[in-house]
Amino acid sequence: MTPGARGAVAGAAVYSAVFVVAFLYRFNALGGALGGFSNDEFGYLARARQIQAGEVPFRDFNDPGWFLADYVAAAAQWLGGNNLRSEALLTVGMLSLGAVLTFVLARRAAGSVLVALVAAAVQIALEPRHYNYPKIVLYAAGLALAWAYLDKPNRLRLGALGALTGVGFLFRHDHLAYLGALSLATIIVAHWPSLRDSLHAAVGLGAVTAIFVAPFLLFLALSGGVGEYFRSALVYVSRDAERTSFSLPRFSVDPSKPLLAMTRGETAAVATINVRWATQSDEQRLERESTYGLGAGARLDGPTWSYRLDDVSRGNIESLVRDPLVEDTHGIDRARFALSPSEQPLRLESQLDTVQNATACLYYAFLAIPFIATAVLLKLQTAVTATQVLSSPRYVLPVIVLAVMLNAGFLSRGSTMIRIPDVGVTSALLLAWLTAVAVGRDAHVVARNGVARLLLRAGIVVLLCLTGLSVNGLAHASQTLRDAGLTRGPLAVAERAGTAWRALGRPPRAFAEDVEQPPALRVARYLSACTAPDDRLFVLGHYPELYYFADRRFAGGHAWLLPYYYSEDADEALIVERLKRARVPIVLTERRAEYDTEYRDVFEQVHQYLQAEYTEGGEVEFGGPAPLRVLVRADRRTAALDVYETCRRKLTTELGVAPAIETVTLAEQIRAHAPWIACKPPPVGVESRCPFTPPRKSWG
Repeated sequence: MTPGARGAVAGAAVYSAVFVVAFLYRFNALGGALGGFSNDEFGYLARARQIQAGEVPFRDFNDPGWFLADYVAAAAQWLGGNNLRSEALLTVGMLSLGAVLTFVLARRAAGSVLVALVAAAVQIALEPRHYNYPKIVLYAAGLALAWAYLDKPNRLRLGALGALTGVGFLFRHDHLAYLGALSLATIIVAHWPSLRDSLHAAVGLGAVTAIFVAPFLLFLALSGGVGEYFRSALVYVSRDAERTSFSLPRFSVDPSKPLLAMTRGETAAVATINVRWATQSDEQRLERESTYGLGAGARLDGPTWSYRLDDVSRGNIESLVRDPLVEDTHGIDRARFALSPSEQPLRLESQLDTVQNATACLYYAFLAIPFIATAVLLKLQTAVTATQVLSSPRYVLPVIVLAVMLNAGFLSRGSTMIRIPDVGVTSALLLAWLTAVAVGRDAHVVARNGVARLLLRAGIVVLLCLTGLSVNGLAHASQTLRDAGLTRGPLAVAERAGTAWRALGRPPRAFAEDVEQPPALRVARYLSACTAPDDRLFVLGHYPELYYFADRRFAGGHAWLLPYYYSEDADEALIVERLKRARVPIVLTERRAEYDTEYRDVFEQVHQYLQAEYTEGGEVEFGGPAPLRVLVRADRRTAALDVYETCRRKLTTELGVAPAIETVTLAEQIRAHAPWIACKPPPVGVESRCPFTPPRKSWG
């Protein structure tokens, strides 16, 4: 084998290893409540179900601007089955691909496998939301294509940049701005100082992008109008910006904790233990899990379960050990009522362990990194022999442009802690490059004397350490490593992967029947039991998971609906029109007080339609901040069954005879075609005929 072939094999092995580790880190940590996904994920899954049923975004239901993302989610469900495992394989697989691309870019930027691994680790450990995988993959791929164009500007590589920009637009429309800016910056750098060549390349880039965007625009024109589509998309953008208020992150120092210290044993925040239970009911086991702070439960073998012990105090451990329903434990010193030595690893404790401080540190660090990189780049541009890594420091300029734009677009909005991972690719890449500059010979260009170089290197070390500590504090990376089994060897990793594979592979309704799932899924069970498969549901609020776990499509054109989103007259009229075209036996809203305050006057047309077509069914308690209000369709079948029940009772009690068999058969046929009638929430104290009756506060 030639040296070149050996290098290619070694490189492929490293890339594969990065992918596998990144995949197992995220996939093995899934499971538990909602399968480990946030409820926003189920908006994509709800729209994917509509697509699988033959509906088309914008034409048949609202598209907030994520056209291709919804189709990719639908394709994953079609290929892998209607379950969360399909979504996990898609999203985790794409995030892992983004990690590999980050590693490839960082290796080239730093000229070091070690530094590249650190950069990839930072990006992975930030744990972007699963549905945000396009922000990771597209920007990493965009930077890779930009550097390829700088290596050798030609039409093929320019076309690849244009194609990626067009595809990015279809995933989410603001990707066009970010990828377009990256591409234009790359073109200018590649052809500088020739303005003619830059304009020629920019036109070619725009032409290729248009080829990918034009069919979508034609579809919009034939389905309701391009202007109407973008007006609707802008409604979402503007309302979302108004709803998420932004304030600069602040640090909060706890005087009782050290700034930085090594701790061991019982001061550890959590630990992983095994518990072998005596024979007991699921309710008893769940009660004890809650009492002793046992989280992330996973059955290992028979009555033995693995848990994350959140409360490692001596009193809690002693109560657990002495519980008569606990036969044995692993990972606990049962004599000292403490964690076993093997479960008491050294851990680094700092003020950055809190989400608030970690968010603040990463926010200001990631904002500063592009400007630090710009200052270093200006220094290197003055030196003829600068940069031992990249063929030219100009390769860094497109990265800086993209980083500044992403920071301005993502870090200037609310929910900062959620948005920080979205800029992880550019931040990790620039951090890798700055590290290479500081420790390499380019440091002599940036800092002329020994003291300045020492300060430069110390500053980079401090920045790396703060980033690492903050990433752990923000995303609890050390806990995720333990949850994924990566700290306990290959067998633990394989076992945990198998557990996640089986748990996520369950169909939605089976998932909802799991008593260990959040109480909100009890509502999904109720909705599934009380509606037919072809029925639809309408929920005023942000509960997209109900559609998924009830295995029902949404009505009204929206997977979720909040105040002032799509509340213009034309938008409301479209919602009502879509409600009229569908069979919607049950509607859920926020409780009556919140509904009257926040929804009734905002969605006037929707309220009038619900008032005319539905009757009050009571409120469903599900463990959330407030119960959900139930509205049940009022139609002639309901009235017919009410008359039937009244007549049946009179015949039975007054005359002692039963209705004719033809009448009974007709009533059963009505119920079969309108199952929600039999599932109408009953008055307090009256047994329901519904297969599952949710907890209720009061029935109207």
